[in-house]
Amino acid sequence: MDLDPQFNLTQTLMPRRDYEKYKAANRTIFSAMEPPSGVGLLDVNVADAPVPKAWDLAPRLREYDDGFVDLVLGDFDLVKYSLIPEKHKLDKVATRFLKFVGQAKDDYDLIVIDCNPSSSFITQCALQACSALLVPIKAETYSLLGLELLAKYVNEMPLIYPKPSMSVLINAGPTAEITALTENELRGHKTFGPTVLANHLPYSRLLAAKPGEIGFATKKGKPYSYDLGFRFTSIVDELAQRWGL
Repeated sequence: MDLDPQFNLTQTLMPRRDYEKYKAANRTIFSAMEPPSGVGLLDVNVADAPVPKAWDLAPRLREYDDGFVDLVLGDFDLVKYSLIPEKHKLDKVATRFLKFVGQAKDDYDLIVIDCNPSSSFITQCALQACSALLVPIKAETYSLLGLELLAKYVNEMPLIYPKPSMSVLINAGPTAEITALTENELRGHKTFGPTVLANHLPYSRLLAAKPGEIGFATKKGKPYSYDLGFRFTSIVDELAQRWGL
């Protein structure tokens, strides 16, 4: 589920022309938040309309012998919830979204929610719905402070209950390689050390957004695609063990 108003995940995996068709048919994450209507940017449709099924919204991106991957597409219209002050209306949105995720749990083995790292209403909805957090960070000086702030927010927010477990994935950016000093500081931290995955994600140009390139990075048939796929497999296997999948 792409719960980021910028919906970069959706744009990475689906051509714009295809996305516009789903958007016009109200088949985005926005329909999970409120019923389609014409109330505009500064209001919320609080009608008690049926909550859609995830599989009715989500196109199937990939299919395997033993499973498949669907994606509930993102929507810029989610940004409206940062502009609406009426708590009772936002409560209706949150309740509808949590019901949407609850229904999806009956139909899918794993639900992944992509959201931005903020204290926004949308991120709060994601935190209320999840049982585990995967936090990607760069091995930089301020990463530890960011983890501390996130943990404080999750632990002190009463609506987030039960509290989700946390797993931290160290990755590198194009100008910031993983330094042994910072990585050792993270792994040796009394609170967060046990949450850091043994595997890390090195920087790869295959993961960089490029005009005209759509789809899974490991399926582009480019040099080092196999190596990147192997790295992702190692990370996913470690997460599966942690999460009991």
